[in-house]
Amino acid sequence: MGNFIPAILGILSSALTKANLLKWNLSTGKKEHILPLKYQSETYIYKMRIVNQYLFARMYPSEKIAVYDMKKNRFVAEFPASSIVSNKNPFKNEVYYTYKGKFYRFDLKTLKTYRTNLSLPPFTEAISLDFVKKKNGETVLTGLVDNDGRYYELNPIRNRLVIRKPTLPAQPVNLYTMTQSLDGSKIIINGYMSGGLCIYDVDTKKEIELKPVSQLETILVTPGKMYLGAYPKARLLEYDLASKRKGYPINPRKLLNLLSYGQTRITALIKKDNTLLLGTYPENSTGGGVLALYDTVSGKSTVYPNFINNQSIISLLAYKDGYIYGGTSRHANYKVSKEPARFFRFKLDNPKRVEFLPIPLNSVMISSLIEGPDGNIWGMANGTLFQYNPSTNSFKTKQILKAISGRFKNAVLVNGKNGLLYGTVEGKLFEVDPSTMKVTILLDHNAWDLAIDKNGTLYVRNLERLYSFP
Repeated sequence: MGNFIPAILGILSSALTKANLLKWNLSTGKKEHILPLKYQSETYIYKMRIVNQYLFARMYPSEKIAVYDMKKNRFVAEFPASSIVSNKNPFKNEVYYTYKGKFYRFDLKTLKTYRTNLSLPPFTEAISLDFVKKKNGETVLTGLVDNDGRYYELNPIRNRLVIRKPTLPAQPVNLYTMTQSLDGSKIIINGYMSGGLCIYDVDTKKEIELKPVSQLETILVTPGKMYLGAYPKARLLEYDLASKRKGYPINPRKLLNLLSYGQTRITALIKKDNTLLLGTYPENSTGGGVLALYDTVSGKSTVYPNFINNQSIISLLAYKDGYIYGGTSRHANYKVSKEPARFFRFKLDNPKRVEFLPIPLNSVMISSLIEGPDGNIWGMANGTLFQYNPSTNSFKTKQILKAISGRFKNAVLVNGKNGLLYGTVEGKLFEVDPSTMKVTILLDHNAWDLAIDKNGTLYVRNLERLYSFP
């Protein structure tokens, strides 16, 4: 920052406040809140960059950059932007940024923006922007375009833009979300961040990769189709497995986007008749997750915002008696609800009439709801396994771990082919006798997520590897 201001500028985003900007004088220890009221409805300040005497603060989710003059101690400009600004152009007194895939210049003297005639590929933005000098002496603005490894080079003198992709050896991707096909002949698994969807054939021991699919939080397999809860932007995708026509339908096909409701991840996904039910985890709403209903015949959707106040919906189960059961996480919007996680249910024809079930645990997360081999509902509340009998409205519990980590996606339960239950939590693989609730630890570590094939073989993931447990 040089010598013109003896301060540190920082951001705050907490349970008590939304976006905030601090000026912290290290000499005196004085902290001053400098963010104008009109920006305080933002969720947080996404990125910052200092160029000359100006601090550029990128707001989220509004896609605005506010410009703070650190000499005059006031905000002097604002403009829409999808990226943060670059460092200073070595040839002119300006910085670059992108908005809706197009490059713009911001003049550091006039404080005005100018649109260039240069654009990135459709649906991409500049993830980073830096002026660098190449070995051949050419100075270019460069940065990543997407998670597929593409980058751009913009020559500011020639006003020329090229998109490149380096030829690099393939690198392993950590595995993330997994399930099995309806008949158990395939194990379906998704990659972290870079995405991709791999289908492993249990009989042939071979796999095929389906593209393009981003990181998924949920995978729901139905006859001929898969429904995918994609990150980011809480997108609901449909992947048609049955069609043989080349190029049709478009795979995957986007059905729904819940970003406008402040949601980022679809953390629960089930289907009842023609209705898909989605539960979400938010990152930029003012409340909790939404419950969304999508009709696969009409294509119409109904969204119930902040369904469980200030909590996220991380598990759903369509039960045989007509009830939809659900579990929540206390975490939402970087906040923690003061109330414990909720175990709830409702009728499909009246989701607003929610009934809370008095689970005898003060839990942070209630996840992985399934109908067990005994016909009761089983789930995980933190590190405790529970059984709920709807007929008697009674619970049985068995503690496996005293403490857990994370905000969601912590535990998975499946029904074995032998009348037993199997599950993973915090990297442990365990077996449960539902008649006695006796728990046996099969693997003590490195066992994440869980799927089961037609032979009863269990599959767990650890980092980039998939393991089978006969």
